[in-house]
Amino acid sequence: MGENVMSVVLILVLLAIFYFLLIRPQQKRMRQQMELIRNLKVGDEVMTSAGIFGTVHQLEEDTVLLEVAEDVVIRVAKNSVVRNFTSEASRKEDRAEGKEE
Repeated sequence: MGENVMSVVLILVLLAIFYFLLIRPQQKRMRQQMELIRNLKVGDEVMTSAGIFGTVHQLEEDTVLLEVAEDVVIRVAKNSVVRNFTSEASRKEDRAEGKEE
């Protein structure tokens, strides 16, 4: 009987470790990505998952038009935007001025 209890406890501990090391961090990354996409604005400087840098020229429902060079605009999926340098720069300025988020 004692071995059965220890087996159940071991399984529960392994499930908890699995949750805190894999599932929870992935959910946090997904929330951050969704927030990034929701907060996109025209004029933001962004990078896509393919490493393309550009400025948001126009926002559409599922896509973003990025200006990657003068008079060169490409259409990419909103989900492919992985970094927003405009908001990162403004956060750094806020921290430098003593403002906290």
